[in-house]
Amino acid sequence: MNTWWASIPINEKLYWYLAIPFSVLFIIQIGALLLGIGENGFDFEDVGIGDVDSSGFDFDGDGMRVPLGKRIINLRNIIYFFAIFSWCGILFTKSGKGVVVTFILSLLLASLVVAILVIILSLLMKATANGLMDKNNAIGQKGKVYLKIPKKGEGVGCIHLIVQGSFRELEAVSVDDEIITGEEVEVIGVQEDGVLQVKKILALKGE
Repeated sequence: MNTWWASIPINEKLYWYLAIPFSVLFIIQIGALLLGIGENGFDFEDVGIGDVDSSGFDFDGDGMRVPLGKRIINLRNIIYFFAIFSWCGILFTKSGKGVVVTFILSLLLASLVVAILVIILSLLMKATANGLMDKNNAIGQKGKVYLKIPKKGEGVGCIHLIVQGSFRELEAVSVDDEIITGEEVEVIGVQEDGVLQVKKILALKGE
């Protein structure tokens, strides 16, 4: 083991230093998702890294807003990125690629894979949300803000909640003040376009 490690070039060792911890975190995250643990609150996305503007763009012209800033820059995707980046770096180094070429190729491939994952997951979440679910069943349900919700009339955010027994990520607007990521909310209505109307639970209790 010591002989093997000593024989590895220093630039490859740097990738190994990243690959080992991020691969472990990657496996834990995938295992949690497969077991459904993330639906009950255990998910690396619960660890906030700050709010990002939730303005997005329409993917297909039907009102699907995909705020890529926050969807890409979160802890779960950072884990995915470095796990892919480090293993690409190891493989490219072993194949004889130069240091700079290895770094650039690993960076591009990791970024591409994460971006594809974000798009696929966004489309799947949209398809699931628009499937057999009646959004009126969300009224009265409690959830947690995933993408910051601007104050009333200034934009749309996203929340995570359980509707009809399934974990959902749905667009939501505030009926009063801005609601930041991680805040708990209650659904109090549904707009004609299907966007949920929510209010902070603490505000409800204080009324």
